[in-house]
Amino acid sequence: MAGLGQLLRNWVFYTMIFLIFGGIGAGVTNLLFEGIVGRPFDPVLYAVIFGGTGWIAYRQVASRTS
Repeated sequence: MAGLGQLLRNWVFYTMIFLIFGGIGAGVTNLLFEGIVGRPFDPVLYAVIFGGTGWIAYRQVASRTS
């Protein structure tokens, strides 16, 4: 069983992965959408894409490090 320090390090690491790659995925999608359509998309859609890409990145890293 992992100690509290290891659990805290994993939580911080996975949170950073989620934030970085979720932001990159949502930002790139937003830039593409604005370039094609000419207007920014709804913040709710941005949040959904951020969460989805962040979750995918988290799952990929978690499966490789476990």
